[in-house]
Amino acid sequence: MQRRRFGYALLIETGAHAGMVLPLTSDTFTIGRELDNTLVLDSPRLSRYHARLRISPSGTVLLEDLNSTNGTFVNGTLISGVRRLALGDAFTLAGTVRLCLIEDESVRDLTPPEQWAIPAVEAIHYPRPSSDADPAESETWISPALAPTMTPSPAEQAATTVRPASRPRYLYGIIGVLLLLVCSALALGVYLWFAPPGFWQQIFTALELPFPAP
Repeated sequence: MQRRRFGYALLIETGAHAGMVLPLTSDTFTIGRELDNTLVLDSPRLSRYHARLRISPSGTVLLEDLNSTNGTFVNGTLISGVRRLALGDAFTLAGTVRLCLIEDESVRDLTPPEQWAIPAVEAIHYPRPSSDADPAESETWISPALAPTMTPSPAEQAATTVRPASRPRYLYGIIGVLLLLVCSALALGVYLWFAPPGFWQQIFTALELPFPAP
């Protein structure tokens, strides 16, 4: 496979993550709000699939606007369709985050794999910026596939979600039987309390006991 002369990266120039460098380690990158994009930016101004970056084997970088609602701007100019990017070109997505194409020497002469697999992981939400930051930027977060590696603390690793134990079904059966016995005992007590004297006389006769005089 032909080797690429340059490695590329995106430099975030605005917002809470200004200064962060995102290496472009694959030949195709999609950007948008949906979680299956390569670069996920959670902002209501962005479209679900906003833009796409493609890198040819010769090193040409192409930026394509995917019919987004609020547009893609390269060096301040709204683009339509595909636009070739040069090193140092900056593009803005829907007037929110601005990214600049830079050379990443750490991946120079990178041989792209036949297929790039990104593991399915939960999205990491970074802390929001201070109150004086741009409201649109405060809603932006980066896909964990491109974000710096973050090692959780021992306390976070030990934390687990404990589900309350469900009651066994036989417990409800036992409760039902007990309620039935209580109701039967109450009904028997009421019947005996209001039973006629002849009933009690038969009981005492069967037990060979003297029946008390009224």
